[in-house]
Amino acid sequence: MQSIIYVVLESLEKRNEHKFDHELITMADGGTCGVDWEYDSEGRGRPEEGDDRPVLLLYPGLSGPNDSLYTVGVTMEA
Repeated sequence: MQSIIYVVLESLEKRNEHKFDHELITMADGGTCGVDWEYDSEGRGRPEEGDDRPVLLLYPGLSGPNDSLYTVGVTMEA
């Protein structure tokens, strides 16, 4: 079923509407975490100091890209 939905979303180009601002964050222990901030309707990506927009964290998995069916579906609903 996911394969069919994936093809339908791709054919409607819904997956390509989402653009992300990729940020690498260095943690206190020296590790690195990648965060993809979705650009909003006003073209803003990652939040700046004093930004009051809500943040939704999605964990699609270790190898899950930001354009996976799960991520795009949840992002569209949010």
